[in-house]
Amino acid sequence: MTWFVASLISVVELIDGDQEEYPVEETFYLFEAHSEAELNEKVTKEITSLNRTGSCHYYNKPARWHCLGARKIRSVY
Repeated sequence: MTWFVASLISVVELIDGDQEEYPVEETFYLFEAHSEAELNEKVTKEITSLNRTGSCHYYNKPARWHCLGARKIRSVY
């Protein structure tokens, strides 16, 4: 069993209207996996979960957090 740290990148997108700024957030997640396939499945599941629950407000307008994907994945020893 190996531990991995994944850097996931998310951005705030307005639901309606024009947008000039796109705030970006990088969040680090720790995963434990037996194989690369299992790791990819866990990362994909986390991205899907983040995209489902990402409603928020940006400058008092309805918006949502959208996960763009994994920027970097490294094993941890």
